Amino acid sequence: MQQFNLPHVIRPSGRPNEVYTSIAFGSCVKVRDQDNKIFALKTIRKQNLAQKRNEIRNERAIHKRMDHPHIVKLYDAFDDQENVYFKMECCENQSLKRMLRNRGRLTEPEIRYFLIQLLDAIEYMHKKNVIHRDLKPDNIFLSNEMKVKIEMLDLDSTDGYSFGVDIWAIDNAKDLIDLLLTANPGARPTIPQIRRHDFLKGLTPSRLPETAVTNEPSFEIVNKIDIWNFILKDVPIVTNAGINRYVNGNS
Repeated sequence: MQQFNLPHVIRPSGRPNEVYTSIAFGSCVKVRDQDNKIFALKTIRKQNLAQKRNEIRNERAIHKRMDHPHIVKLYDAFDDQENVYFKMECCENQSLKRMLRNRGRLTEPEIRYFLIQLLDAIEYMHKKNVIHRDLKPDNIFLSNEMKVKIEMLDLDSTDGYSFGVDIWAIDNAKDLIDLLLTANPGARPTIPQIRRHDFLKGLTPSRLPETAVTNEPSFEIVNKIDIWNFILKDVPIVTNAGINRYVNGNS
C-alpha cells in the first residue's frame, strides 16, 4: 500500500464526538480513539477513489460479512476531507512477513500451527462464497496472542474463479507444495484433504510465545507442558518430580 503523511489527529466527518490519535504508522495507521481503545485504520486517498470506488465498496461489503477468529475484524468505515478510513482490529504483532524478515525461516511446528488456522479461515470464507485471491505473508497478521488474522484485501465473489485459487496460495508446508501448486485448480487438494495430509500429523504447538516474532521458540519446553496439561487435565496436583519421571521415561 502506498505510504503518505497523515494527520496526527483524525476527526471523522459528521461525527463530532469521535477522534483518533495516530500513534504508529505503516501500511495501516495504529490509532487510539477517544475512549483510549486501540484500532488500526486502513487509509485510502480520496483522490484515488475515482478508479477504485466500486472495488472499495465491494471490499467493504464483503469484509463486513466476515466474522471469524482468524480474520481481521472490520468495525467501521468513515472519512475526513482527504481520506477514507477502514477501522479494523489492531494486530499488535504485525504481519507474518515481518516475522519471516526477523527470523529468515519458520520451524515445521510453527508452519503447522499457522496452516491449521489459515485452513479454518479459508474454509469459512469459501462457505460464504468469498475468495481472497491474495493470500501471502503481507496479508497474514498476528494478534497479541500470536493467532493468525487474515486481512481481507483483493476480495471477490466466486464468479469466474475456483476455490483452488486460495488453496494454491497455501504453499508453506514443503511436503504439500507439489499438490498445492498443481496447474489445474480442480486437481488441487481440498481443505479436508489437506487436513488429513501426513505433514499436519506432526508436532503442533497449541500456542506460540510473542517472542517467536523475533526468536525461534523452544518446542521441547512448550510441548512437554502441553502434553501434561492434556494427559493430567483431570488430576488436581502434578508434582515436578512426576513430570521429570514421565519426561525422562522413568514413569
